[in-house]
Amino acid sequence: MSDLRKNREIFLVSGFNKAYLDNAMPYLETMNRNSNVNNIIVTLDFDIDPDCQKKFGSIQFIKVLSSQIKSPNSNTCMQHGGFLEALGFVKDDDILIFTDTDIKIQRPFNESELKILASCEDGDVFVNFNMEEECILLDDAMVLEPNVTAKELTEKYPELSIFKSYNTGVITANYKTYNQLYQKYNHYWPDFSPLLAAYVKQQVLLCYLIQKYFHVKVLPYTIHSHANSSPIKKYSNKKRIGYIGDGGPTGFKLSIGSEVVVFNHHIKHENELEIKRLRKKIRSWHRIVLFLVFLLFVAILMILT
Repeated sequence: MSDLRKNREIFLVSGFNKAYLDNAMPYLETMNRNSNVNNIIVTLDFDIDPDCQKKFGSIQFIKVLSSQIKSPNSNTCMQHGGFLEALGFVKDDDILIFTDTDIKIQRPFNESELKILASCEDGDVFVNFNMEEECILLDDAMVLEPNVTAKELTEKYPELSIFKSYNTGVITANYKTYNQLYQKYNHYWPDFSPLLAAYVKQQVLLCYLIQKYFHVKVLPYTIHSHANSSPIKKYSNKKRIGYIGDGGPTGFKLSIGSEVVVFNHHIKHENELEIKRLRKKIRSWHRIVLFLVFLLFVAILMILT
């Protein structure tokens, strides 16, 4: 979809390796059905099956080799900018929305949200808070299997004690800015990576860099909401965060109040809700069966007497 005001394109991008393909199906299905921007999936070291490509006709699949990606993470996540190696055709001012793939896209962007995305300028990076807005990045770092003490970490990166914690599972910037972020990341990664063992250190470094070198803007929670931010203080006692729907063909939909969220990053919670629903249904049928057995037993007794 074009941003006609500036003749820019908006691209929704994600990526994964072949081992993750089955897990990515809910993302592919909902991207194909609900996204109203340009859809790109970067496949890491494999070609997508032609039948799969035909099934998801609104999605462009582009292969990239892991050998092309600089500063690779242990879980092969490309949110640091590795996916850019596959997007040579994108213009500098085109808008990129890169997301994790453990997400469901529940609805298209509305006009108001498209205007927010289209407002993205050079140096802007749109993200959302990881937990409550007061949380700092150092707290995140110190639960990610640190190989150094908090004091040693802040001696090298003092801003960790004041920078906020954001969730980069959905990150938006124009191509020029995202590429600048990628280059900064590649510069810092060799020094930063040994400090933390957990693969989520990628997100910590991204959060550090976007606050040190770029302009951070917060996405509305109705665009992106995830398990870490539930409940979100901003909406506590004001708007209920929960699910609407009955688990039918399109499943439960994460909502804030009555407004459905675009990027549902609560898949684990949603699965738990589905399990509870099925258990409740099974219990209901169990009661019905027991009642019918009881009636049959009574009927047999009446016949025998």
